[in-house]
Amino acid sequence: MKISHFVILSAVILTAALAVFTRSELKCPEELASLMPGEAVNLAGHYSEAGTTSMGIAGADLPFDYPCPPTSKYPARLKIALKRCHAKAPEACRTQLLSFEAETIRKDRISMARSRDNVRLAAGITPLAEEQFAGGTAIYFVSTARCWAAGMGSTPSEYPYMPTIEFKWYAHSASSSIAVTITGNMTVEKAKKTIEEVAGKFRKAEDGK
Repeated sequence: MKISHFVILSAVILTAALAVFTRSELKCPEELASLMPGEAVNLAGHYSEAGTTSMGIAGADLPFDYPCPPTSKYPARLKIALKRCHAKAPEACRTQLLSFEAETIRKDRISMARSRDNVRLAAGITPLAEEQFAGGTAIYFVSTARCWAAGMGSTPSEYPYMPTIEFKWYAHSASSSIAVTITGNMTVEKAKKTIEEVAGKFRKAEDGK
């Protein structure tokens, strides 16, 4: 199956935006900051327009309250990638966004399967799951490891195994596409609540256009 020039161009633009984001400390543009969950901190990102397309990417740190004390105050990381189409024909936008989203999901399935296979020293690991969730598609897996504090005069019930997650979620509206990634120490339940908050803000922003 041939990949459209639009998909290739979109990938190039998004890669360039990510490069700028990782090279410098930027404040988070409102288009992306408005989608962040309330507990996100240290927001930074980049947003730009190219022709009939706007694309942006932003990241933030997330806390995680868990019986096993995390080794960092913010042990999880969230990334939002947003793409908006400004073409005059609504159907053209929808076709472009669906093509872009499908290709992104296809590539992420492969990369996440590899990432899961490369997990080492885990006490347990879940299969790569995919489900329809919060109006979009979620792909994720979780590995668990023995809590670093266990054995220091504590019992296993006091310090259960620490989860490490890789969670990706994709959704779209008539003119926008969003992809959210959560990595680090977090449970599936907590990750889903975070995604639901982002999804609600995304829908509100789209409805307000």
